[in-house]
Amino acid sequence: MQAALTLLKKVRPVNRDGVAMSEQELFRLLRRSYFGAAEPAERQIALHDEVIESVQALATSGDARAALWRTFVDQLSPSFGQDAVAIRESIGDSMDRVLRELLSAADRAALLRSWAVSPPSWLPDHAGLLGWLGEYSSEVEARDAALAWFTRAIELGAVPIAYWKVRLTWADPDLDEAATVDYLEDVSDDLIAKAVLPGDPEERLGDARSWTPQSAVQDSIRSTLIADFMLSRLQLDDLIEFGTTSFNTKGHTGAGGLAVEAYLRRSGMDMRGAHTLDLSAGLALALKIRDARRRWGLSSGGAVARAMRAYAMLTNYEGAWNLSHPPTATQAEADHPEVRSESAVLLALFGNVRAAREQLDEATPRWVKLQVASREAELADDADRAAALLSEAIDAAEKESDKADLCFRYAILGHVHPFVDELRGANPGIASELELIAELYTNVPGAEQRVRAQAPKNPRLSLALIGYYEKIGKTKELVFIAEQAAQEWGDAELWLRAARALQGSRTTALLSSAHPAPCRSAAPTGATSSTPMSYSLSAGHHSATSPPR
Repeated sequence: MQAALTLLKKVRPVNRDGVAMSEQELFRLLRRSYFGAAEPAERQIALHDEVIESVQALATSGDARAALWRTFVDQLSPSFGQDAVAIRESIGDSMDRVLRELLSAADRAALLRSWAVSPPSWLPDHAGLLGWLGEYSSEVEARDAALAWFTRAIELGAVPIAYWKVRLTWADPDLDEAATVDYLEDVSDDLIAKAVLPGDPEERLGDARSWTPQSAVQDSIRSTLIADFMLSRLQLDDLIEFGTTSFNTKGHTGAGGLAVEAYLRRSGMDMRGAHTLDLSAGLALALKIRDARRRWGLSSGGAVARAMRAYAMLTNYEGAWNLSHPPTATQAEADHPEVRSESAVLLALFGNVRAAREQLDEATPRWVKLQVASREAELADDADRAAALLSEAIDAAEKESDKADLCFRYAILGHVHPFVDELRGANPGIASELELIAELYTNVPGAEQRVRAQAPKNPRLSLALIGYYEKIGKTKELVFIAEQAAQEWGDAELWLRAARALQGSRTTALLSSAHPAPCRSAAPTGATSSTPMSYSLSAGHHSATSPPR
């Protein structure tokens, strides 16, 4: 277009009144004449180009540029938007182009990776901007790009240096704990470093609270650290309030996601009959976070994985399964490692190991793969191998919460993992329950009586006892405990479970009377009676009687 205008400028045209015309006016007349004779498709392309050029021209005016900038910022999360505004004050119009290119990209992670390898010539070598790009890369699952951006930002003197070095350690998959300690040695006295380095959890929580962030994204990281410490200490009521407020008021999805975790955990520990309400609230919050992250163009797979767990713990396996696949899920969500892991574990626990293995890939954590292998061994009646593989899974899990979940399944297999001793310091009650469940499932004298004594006020022990009675075929006792628990906590699923057990026993009796030989009913294909309890305890709630489809 610019070349055409240059040529038309030499023509010096006039209108019919003899008044000189600008080259722009002549160009518009010529283009309109051309459109009249052009093919529809060609005309549409030309019109599209004209609109784009007009918008770009409009964007060069002050008021329009300000409005366009505001549109860009509004498409970001509150934290990234606030920091983008601050960076623009330092680098000027270049930040406009950064957002225009980033927000219009079909694949933001791919664009950030491309820039990290070969930065555009127009991209300023500004420490704050490069750090921001690293933070954004982390939120769209471009961890390799994040590492490159953080490295360059630190080389350029990004401040506060301790924060940026911490972010680099999170992005570098090759740094183990020892290497991380060495790398952060020169900033180990900084509060953010003290909060993430090994040490007393209470002191680290205090350091996280005392740290003063210097940007909005840093403030969101502080919220996540505080929430994570609360979760590790099982300060669930405080975490739910803190994380929910952080999300609702500041858009902090990290702390909000951990509030979802707190809801799920409290649902299995609450003695006040509110576990179903907790699961519903956790599900609603997880879906709100998913929707917000979708709107901001950030990875939403983690929120989907938590929502899947909530659905499963509410025994809505169809809902959990639908969340993991299009059209309910975006393709990016369906491909997310956490979503695939949740799908694999869910399928394996319900006996569909073949389908579970189809969900595994290079990105699947080793501890998830070991769970699937353990379940496969359990279905093959190889109890020793199942236990050994599950023990390996506990060792391989990085998060304490994941280790604790697996310890419940391990207890059902009749074993107490050494991690329980570590758990005992902060959660002596949980540790004792795990030991008691293991004793119950290995028929230690007196264990059944002790569990029965505590079960009326303890959801986890009630579920463990129900599963135990299912395993040994004590239908009368199962129905009694299930009805007792259902009445205590107002749980319709437990009433249904009791009814099914009672109906099953009557059906077996009728078949026995009709046939001389004993008649044993087989469990549904790919499922066993221990499957529901295995999932219930590892997830913290109840289970259904059929696998997801």
